[in-house]
Amino acid sequence: MVNNSIFRQICAMLPATLHCFLLLGTAQATTFLPPMERSALMDGNGCSDVQWTVDREAMTLQMAFKSTEGAEWVGLGIAEFGSMKGADIMLVKMIHNNDSVRPSFVVEDLISTDFVKPRKDLLQNVELLRAEVDENGRIHALIERPLDSCDIDDIAIEAYKQTIICASGYLDDGNEIAYHGPRQHSSTTVNLIVDEDLLYGSAPSFSSQSQSGTVLLDEGGIVKAHGFNPNSTTSLEPIAVDIQLPNISLPQDTVTSFVCVAFKLPLGISVKSMGIETVWGNGQTRGTMGKQPDRISHQALFRCSEAENVGLLIEGQAFDCGEGVPSYCHVSFAATRALLIEPPPGAHIPLEPGNYILRVHYDNAAGSPVDADRTGLRVWTEPPTMQSRTKPANLVYHGGIKSTIQIPADPEQKDYAVHFQISGEASKAVLPPTGVHVFLSQLHMHSSGLHGRLQLVRNGVHIMDVFDTISY
Repeated sequence: MVNNSIFRQICAMLPATLHCFLLLGTAQATTFLPPMERSALMDGNGCSDVQWTVDREAMTLQMAFKSTEGAEWVGLGIAEFGSMKGADIMLVKMIHNNDSVRPSFVVEDLISTDFVKPRKDLLQNVELLRAEVDENGRIHALIERPLDSCDIDDIAIEAYKQTIICASGYLDDGNEIAYHGPRQHSSTTVNLIVDEDLLYGSAPSFSSQSQSGTVLLDEGGIVKAHGFNPNSTTSLEPIAVDIQLPNISLPQDTVTSFVCVAFKLPLGISVKSMGIETVWGNGQTRGTMGKQPDRISHQALFRCSEAENVGLLIEGQAFDCGEGVPSYCHVSFAATRALLIEPPPGAHIPLEPGNYILRVHYDNAAGSPVDADRTGLRVWTEPPTMQSRTKPANLVYHGGIKSTIQIPADPEQKDYAVHFQISGEASKAVLPPTGVHVFLSQLHMHSSGLHGRLQLVRNGVHIMDVFDTISY
């Protein structure tokens, strides 16, 4: 047993410039986390101090995070669509032990198929490395999961930006998670594998404030380019190119409408796109407003062949394109209700000067007024003053042919599968011999489909289900 009075006598004999630390039988504090490589700030109150390390040899991800004060569970997920629906969630919850002062913890691998309580995966691919509660009642959790578990209910961690969501809450009487409420959730968008600060020297900022920056180009109100300090040699601000419809008004009782406008991207504007998102009104986006109007379904940008007479379509004048766009126009971009869409690291999607068509799909099921609407696309380009470190990529857009839809003849059958088939010859014509990197998919069924599946079939042999989910 240590005699503390002896230590006090020794301390009294030391010079005043030295400090004497006395251990009075207290436990030495330990560091909860091992050193982590990276961290991210969350937007909201669902969790905090999100940190992680990627082990590229073991192909695993270690992730640490904290709950809000007093929470009994905290969950963090990879959100395919930027929200809870379709998210792959790792949930750490507290177990109160009657015979122990300190609680224990468990981790659950969950999938959220809708805006309801998530369900437990059949295969549990998350390991809880450590958990504890601090003096402020916050749960500290450290978990590990594979980058790609090959589990149909899990979302793989890929080398592009993904949306991270998290929430904290309480348990009900049955020790099950209760609703976290409208304020106990948060999110951010980050590339978990590639540190884009290192890729670009400093990560470009997709700032909504570029809308109020210098107007670099205005083509009849259809195409506007905005940016800060266009003559700066050091600015890393990307240029925002907004392409919008010209004040569209639609009948309030019309649910589905396809509206197009033809325009020309002038010489002197060569776009190396780093991202694309929906824009409407006077430059509003999901980043500035939190959500987009329900009437907006998706948009696409088509590049039209120079050899064809696009002049048959009056530039800047909207027209009904419900029957499709001319066959000599091909998709360059497409955006949906998702947040900002970005190509994989090290790649950009080029838009060269020429003739284009913007197509906007309205799905106004709620019968909202559509008056002077200016929906379109915002294309973020590489900063013109930054030396490009990316290579050009192309976007391939496949649509199913109506004649390949197979519907059972029995009208009493309530559930049936709708099949779309794209010929192998078409794939050979458009896919490069080096292969493709898929970074975005869209199974588009409106409200008529319950289950979507995308299969890869090579030489008549089923290779894999690329997607098989009910969350679309």
